[in-house]
Formats: sequence, structure tokens, C-alpha cells
Amino acid sequence: MKKSKKFLVAILVCITASLSLIGLGGCDMLLGGTGEESSSSIFGDIEGVKYAVSEDGTYAKVVGSVQWDAEKTEIVILDTYQGLPVTAIDKEAFWGVDCWTSITIPNSVKSIRESAFRNCSALTSITIPNSVTTIGVDAFAGCGALTGVAIPDSVVELGEGAFSHCDNLESVTIGNSLTEISKNAFCECDKLKNIQIGTAVNTIGEYAFGACTTLETVVIPDTVATVGVSAFSHCSALKNVTIGSGVFTIDDSAFFLCESMASIAIPESVKTIGDSAFAGCAFKSITIPDGVTTLGVGALSGCSALTEAKIGKGVTAIASATFSNCENLTSVTLGEDLQSIGSDAFCVCKRLQTLYIPDGVTEIGYRAFRECESLRSLVFGKNMTTIDAAAFHWLFKMESVYYGGTAEEKALIDVKADNDSLQSATWYYYVETQADVPMDGGNYWYYDENGEIVVAMFCEG
Repeated sequence: MKKSKKFLVAILVCITASLSLIGLGGCDMLLGGTGEESSSSIFGDIEGVKYAVSEDGTYAKVVGSVQWDAEKTEIVILDTYQGLPVTAIDKEAFWGVDCWTSITIPNSVKSIRESAFRNCSALTSITIPNSVTTIGVDAFAGCGALTGVAIPDSVVELGEGAFSHCDNLESVTIGNSLTEISKNAFCECDKLKNIQIGTAVNTIGEYAFGACTTLETVVIPDTVATVGVSAFSHCSALKNVTIGSGVFTIDDSAFFLCESMASIAIPESVKTIGDSAFAGCAFKSITIPDGVTTLGVGALSGCSALTEAKIGKGVTAIASATFSNCENLTSVTLGEDLQSIGSDAFCVCKRLQTLYIPDGVTEIGYRAFRECESLRSLVFGKNMTTIDAAAFHWLFKMESVYYGGTAEEKALIDVKADNDSLQSATWYYYVETQADVPMDGGNYWYYDENGEIVVAMFCEG
């Protein structure tokens, strides 16, 4: 008899182990849940939903699902269980449920936890009640059939990747209590066209809307201070962007490769424009206001439609590759307080013909103007000390250099190798007026009353 009992126990153990290995994707078996029911004192199944009472006995929560009827596609979560309010949908509760199209969440729920609805591939409709305050990491990630979502004013925390990879999501409304749109929150939602950002948001996180390839219009409210790293990068259809007057930082790659962005206005509030922030965009002109103090590496590189750029006086250094490969750039106005121009800063700006470099600039970096093949004339001041290697290499049309100092001061400039285009051009030295031209037969220039360059005439006697 004892042997029979042992044999029966062994069979039951084997059956239990086998069931634990069954996949979670079907509708006739356990579909979700964390396996944490042991921390709750009471749990059970009602209409395909698994509930549990919290360990301290103060509230109930949804912990998983069992779908016995494959034809049942609409689920209603109870607001009470065992006489207690259902306040949470637990971690991974419905992960992988692939047959429910609609789930009704009661007003008792306060928290939708990590991956609660992740990969619910059939879910087309979800209403988040105004009781919910927290939506966890990846809570609705991969809900490929979901077409719209409204985050209520009650929500104060949105987890990373909460609605990422929702391939058919077209519309998003963010409530007026959320202060941060988290990292990856809506990234790679391929059909997202309309977003309404709430008035409490102050940070748009890293890659929050990255690669939303059909998004066309974005209005960033005045409350936002930071547009994060890659926040809208690879939004290839993005045409219209309004940046609010409170934005302080446009971070690295924030609008990288927004290939349809035809115009942009940078508000006076902005202090920092990060590396590659607008690289590869399609606007034809840009003005960097005086308040901007940092313009990052490659910030405007590869903007092939850009023809005109104005840099405010707050920028003291043009970083490496800032305007590199802006092949149609014809006009650049540099800020009066500029001190240095970095390596490759204007490399391959093939249509740039004339360049005025402010008097305060002392250094021009490696290959800074390399292959600016249309550049004919250059103006720079007597404070220049270093022109690095190949800074003016392959400038086949270079004719004139209007230098703010004397021939003796020019001789003190450290001009590195491969600047033949600069050295072979005709140099003119600055005088105040025609009357100040030395009688030495040299080349001189001055500004007329309209600020135009005049080549001085040498008159004997």
C-alpha cells in the first residue's frame, strides 16, 4: 500500500511539472501571471481572470488569466474580489494573451504593473480609468492591434517602453498630470500619426517617439524643458514641429534623420543643442538664437536642403562636423563672440562661396572647410593663431583672403600642412580707409560706409 501511494505521488509530481512547461500563448490554458500567487493569501479564477488577495489582506489584484472559452473575446475585470477592492493588475498578468480584443478595467484599479498586457496581440480597445496613477514598464508593449490610447489625468508615472512597438497605434493623448514621457514609451509605433502631449510634461525621454515613421506633426508644450536623446529620431515623415518657449535642452540626436522636417524655429529659451540633434533634417534655413551656448558635434550635419544658417552670439565654439555635408549651404552668419571652429565643421559644404569669420576666432580645426569647392573669398581677423592641417584643402576656386592684420602678423599664424588653397590665394591686409593705404605696392582692403569690402587702390605720389 505504501508503494502504491508513493507511485501515485510520483505521477502527480510528473503531471504538475509537465503542465508548468506548457506555453502561455493559447486560449485554452494559463495565459499570464508571475507565479507569485504564493505571496497572496487567497486566489481564484472568475470569468477567465485570476485574482489574488494581497499578503497583508488589504486589497486584491489581478495576477493572471485562464481562458476556458476560446470564443470569449471581451473581458471585464471585477472591481472587488473577496470583499476587497481590486487595485492592481500585476506584473505580466496578461502577457501573451492572443485572443482577447477588449478588456474593461474598473475604476478601482490604481496600478497597471510591468508587462501586464505585453504582447496582447489581439487587443484593439483598452480604456484606462481615471483611477490609475501608475503604468509600468512595457505594460502595453507589443499590443499590435491597439489603435488608440488615452492616458488619463490621474496617471503620474509612465514606465519605460509602456506602449512601444504597438504597430497599429494611430493616436495618443497624454493627460495633464504626467511630468515625464519615459524612455522608449511610444517608440517604433509605425502608424502613430497624432499625439497630444499634456500640459504638465517637462521631459520627453530618450527615444520616446523614436522611429514613429508616420508621425507628421508634433507640438511640444511650453512646460517641456528637455527634449531627450533621440526623442524623435528617425521620424521620417515628421514635417511640422513646434518647440515650446520653455525648452532648455534639445538633446543628442533629438530629431536625427527627420527627413521631412521642412522648417524649424528654435525658441530663445534653448541653451543647449546636442550632438546630431538635427542631423539629416530637410529644412532650408535655421537661426540659432543668442541664448544657445552649446551647439553639439554634427548638430546640423547632412542637412542637404539647408541653404542659410545664422548662429547667435552665445555660441563660442563651432564643434566638430557641425555643418559637415550640408552640400547646398550658401550663406552662414557666425556669432560675433565665436572663438574657434572645430574639425570638419563645414567639410563638403560645396556651395559656400564667401565666409566671414569673426575677429575673435583664434583657431580653425582639422579639415574644417575641406572640399568647400565653391569658396572664393574668406575674411578673418588678426587674432587668428592656428589653422590646422587640411583646413582649407581642395578649395579649387579660392581667390581672395581678406585678413584683419598686417603682413607681419600673418607671418605669425601657424598654418599646418595641406592648406595650399589658402596659401596660393591673394591676401589683402586691412586698413581703416583709402587714405591709410601704405605706399608700398601691397594689397589692402577696408569697409565702406555700408559695411562692404573695398579693395584699396594704390596711388603713387
